[in-house]
Parts: sequence; structure tokens; C-alpha cells
Amino acid sequence: MIRPEMLKAMGVGGLSWMTRLFNIACKSGTVPKEWQTGVVVPLFKKGDQRVCANYRGITLLSLPGKVYSKVLERRDRPIVEPRIEEEQCGFRPGRGTTDQLFTLSRIIEGAWEYAHPVYVCFLDLEKANDRVPREKLWEVLREYGVRGSLLGAIQSLYAQSESCVRVLGSKSKAFPVGVGLSQGCALSPILFVVFMDRISRRSRGEEGLQFAGLWISSLLFADDVVLMASSSMTSNSHWSVSQSSVKRSG
Repeated sequence: MIRPEMLKAMGVGGLSWMTRLFNIACKSGTVPKEWQTGVVVPLFKKGDQRVCANYRGITLLSLPGKVYSKVLERRDRPIVEPRIEEEQCGFRPGRGTTDQLFTLSRIIEGAWEYAHPVYVCFLDLEKANDRVPREKLWEVLREYGVRGSLLGAIQSLYAQSESCVRVLGSKSKAFPVGVGLSQGCALSPILFVVFMDRISRRSRGEEGLQFAGLWISSLLFADDVVLMASSSMTSNSHWSVSQSSVKRSG
């Protein structure tokens, strides 16, 4: 097992070796099996310890694989970032929840001041990160400009994706994981945001409201979504369209 201290102490020679390794992996579109294997450690939350639902799984990944995924993330983000809509503030540089809270509060204050109706629907997609269909994700990445060896390198991290569970120092037999994004992977946040952005675009219709010269139909922070409308009828329509778009996306 390679530990963080080893990477910090390996010096210029070690960095040169890792660079060659990463270049080979990127050009060939293949990575070691260990980089695709996650070790799930269940952490107890509360309630009955005999109930599996009362545990939260933390996935541990290979450290060299995590460094490699960060390299890919830095190549991927400049391509997709300009294409992501302004409504999304999750996992994006210089943006956060406070931006969305400020925008939402200003919209509500403006609606109150000018006696304009505003309808807000809050959505939280349950376990959305774990349910992303990978084949559709590859289609979305191509649509957003990620192609060639970079796309192949990203796909290689999921080619033989599997996990095992570690309890009391013992590991279970590995099992395949064919859906969802890898927890703890540096690439997962930007991949998820791109996937959600495509869903948001597909669900956009005439619903929304005018504010400060802008047409705003939704606010997003990763998988937390706020739908906006100027009437109950358009709010219901917006919800139905968004629900259908999510289902079509898997």
C-alpha cells in the first residue's frame, strides 16, 4: 500500500516515474486494476447497529489512482467549465452555497417588493451520485467536448470498476460496480456537475421568472435543485418536465 508520506518523500526521481506512468496510462487508455477498486468502510450513524441502513459507507481508493484522477480533472475542467450554465454553483471555483442563497433571497425580496408571485420547489435527488448511468455520462462528455484520449482515460477508471467491504480489518470478496461515480475520486464532482447540467438544459421550458433583466428558471448546487415559476400552474409544469428529464437520464 502506498501512503501519502511516501508520495511526499519520493523526490524528483519519483515524480518523474509517476509522470511517465500517468502518460502511459493516458495514452493507452488502461490503468491498474487497483486504481479501479474501492474499499468501502461502513461508519455507524445512529439507531440499531444491526440495521444496514444506519451505516454510511466511506470508499477508500488507491492513492496513485487518486492523483491520476486529479490530473485528468485538471485537463477535463477547462473543456467543460465554460459550457456549464450559471445556475450551477456546485463544485465550481469561486462559487458556493452562499451565492445561491443570496440569489434566492434577492428574488424573494424583489417579488415581495413589487407584489409579484413567485413559486419555489426544492428538489434533492436521492443518492444521485451513485445512480449516474455511465454510458449516458460518456455521451454527455462527448457533447461537452471531451473526446479522444482524455475521454478514454476517464473511461479506463471505470472499465473494471469494483468494490469490497472492510469490517474489523477483514475484506469481503470484491464485487463489480456497474453504475454511479466513484466516491472519493477527484474527477467525480465535475463529472456529476456536467451530467446535472445536461439534465437542467433538457428540462428547461417556458417556466421561470424575470429578475434583474435575467430569465431564471432554476438554481442548482450539485444535486440540490430549486425550481422557480411565476404561477402554480407553471410550477407544476416545471416539476413534471424536470421529473421526466431525470427519469430519461437514468
